[in-house]
Amino acid sequence: MTYLKVHTIRLNEEPRIYCKSDNDTITAWNSTIAKHELYDPLKEHLVVFALNTKMEITDWNLVSVGTLSQTLCNPLEVFRPLVVAGANSFILMHNHPSGDTTPSGADHSVTKLMQDA
Repeated sequence: MTYLKVHTIRLNEEPRIYCKSDNDTITAWNSTIAKHELYDPLKEHLVVFALNTKMEITDWNLVSVGTLSQTLCNPLEVFRPLVVAGANSFILMHNHPSGDTTPSGADHSVTKLMQDA
């Protein structure tokens, strides 16, 4: 028996956002994730943005919602929606509910895990 799983991605319904700088990624977050009905600023949210060759966000996927100080991440859950979306590149980002943007040890570990994948 064959089982199929459909992985949902959200098409960016706003005008296309080009992500060519840090400020662009903040704009992307604020215009998509922060406005989403399920967004809780008191929890970490890990999101992957799919980009085309022009560095436009074409789709995004909420990978996980965590706690006040951490969220889970698995390469399969990050890369699967990117393959489905036909992404040329991607941006993986998450919020820090504390407001302190200093990367944690876990942030460095996840970055290394994604680089290795």
